[in-house]
Amino acid sequence: RVLGAPLGALLGPDLQQWSAPTIDTAIKVAMCIIASYIQAVISAFYSGLRGGQMCADGLFKMCDERGLWAKLPDCLVSKPYDPDTTYVDDAIKY
Repeated sequence: RVLGAPLGALLGPDLQQWSAPTIDTAIKVAMCIIASYIQAVISAFYSGLRGGQMCADGLFKMCDERGLWAKLPDCLVSKPYDPDTTYVDDAIKY
């Protein structure tokens, strides 16, 4: 509504009826661009978290296969090692 009058004056009397649809379309296109940028940021963040989780899971599985968890004290890792009950893997993931 604010930009309708100046745009109508710029378009002239024969194209004045197109000022409102032009403004609506421009705002919708701008919002779609902003939303896609925000979605890209969210996707990149989630990708980083998922990659960290995959790396930590693989690292701890290798440590479990080689018996390294048996050498650590019980305050760090419970015996037998279960990734669902410890916070060590969560610290590495994030």
